[in-house]
Amino acid sequence: MEIFDLLVVGGGIGGAWTALTFKEFSREGRAAVVSDEEAPYKRAALVKLIKNPEGRLEVFRDKLEQAGVEYFRGKAVEVDPAGEALLELDDEKRKVGFRKLVMATGGRPGLLSVPGLNLKGVFTFRFSRDALAIAGYARSGMEAYVVGGGLIGLEVAEALLKRGLKVRIIKRVPGVLVGILERDLSLMAAEMFERRGVSVIAGRRLEEIVGRDKVEGVRLSGEIHRADLVVFAMGVLPETSLAEMVGLKLAPSRAIAVNRLMEASLENFYAVGDCAETIDYVTGRSVYRPLGSVASESAEIAGKNATGIRVEHPGNLRIQSEKIFGLRVASLGLTVDEAESLGLKASYLKVEPVRGHPLQEGSHMRVVVEETSSRILGFQSIGGETGSIHTELALAAIRERRTVEWLENKGFKISKEMGFCPLQWHFPS
Repeated sequence: MEIFDLLVVGGGIGGAWTALTFKEFSREGRAAVVSDEEAPYKRAALVKLIKNPEGRLEVFRDKLEQAGVEYFRGKAVEVDPAGEALLELDDEKRKVGFRKLVMATGGRPGLLSVPGLNLKGVFTFRFSRDALAIAGYARSGMEAYVVGGGLIGLEVAEALLKRGLKVRIIKRVPGVLVGILERDLSLMAAEMFERRGVSVIAGRRLEEIVGRDKVEGVRLSGEIHRADLVVFAMGVLPETSLAEMVGLKLAPSRAIAVNRLMEASLENFYAVGDCAETIDYVTGRSVYRPLGSVASESAEIAGKNATGIRVEHPGNLRIQSEKIFGLRVASLGLTVDEAESLGLKASYLKVEPVRGHPLQEGSHMRVVVEETSSRILGFQSIGGETGSIHTELALAAIRERRTVEWLENKGFKISKEMGFCPLQWHFPS
């Protein structure tokens, strides 16, 4: 039986980066990755396959092989905490031993439990095979419904719109990007995207996907609307079935609980990526953030610790910035809702662009502030290419745990009244 110093279960960016980091600091150590996908890739690039099915993803299998990491196509079906795993590969079952194991099993797409999920033309969006299936099915002139108004849902909607489909986004609550933008910005963003050709349907419940063999319509709050294609892009749930089988402790989020070393609850076990929690930089509390940047940060910590180097995670500072429908959307740190869920009393302040400053007309910005200390907790912007000086200053303020007074000294004029109050960029006279 082969014995590996490190066995990584899961071949996403978190799993691949863990193995590469391990080999960087332990060149003689044996490392292996087992994954049911052909090669690791960045999931953020998947939407490009909908726009151009002939395009290629940047993959990391060659990098793994060059680093001396063995790659098994298949999955781990059994794991013994004593140090053995049963792998179900494409052409055989193989038992291997390990000294350290990293759970990097990723996440699974969220779904609504409604009739019609098995109809032809219903898709989730999580893996490369999903993107290629959507691309192969989509035809210009089709009526498409995207369930979910987060970043992924909006990117899918944009890709389908560019393919010539008529696109509607179904949301339970008004606005878009409600997890990363304050309510007023969320509503503004929805209006901006609608002006660019995508319809946002909020407050109506998807009750059924209608059709015989394929999608022919959707029932929304009792009314049937014609549809040809439905894509679920409702976020990610942690894939922890193997972790539960092994006996690893799960957090209230149902993701694998880890400490600052990315260690799970059993000795010699680690967890990274969308299956695991991470540490929030601002509060030091455990949070679930299924983001590629979080996965790569956690992977580097786990990979080093698996070699015997002791490195603690300083905490993840959420940084999301995407250009959708020609509009730049940026969100840093905490929103008011997330801050309050982590025990902080917070409010957001409005940043009004002033004529003459290098900020495109129509842009909108907010900062999130802790009420008791005036500490900057987060920053958000939508619109054109927001002036980088605002983002850079806000990021520095969050990282350095600065207050609104610090931003004032950098040029912001800030009202001291907490709640929703105006900020304005101040120009020296």
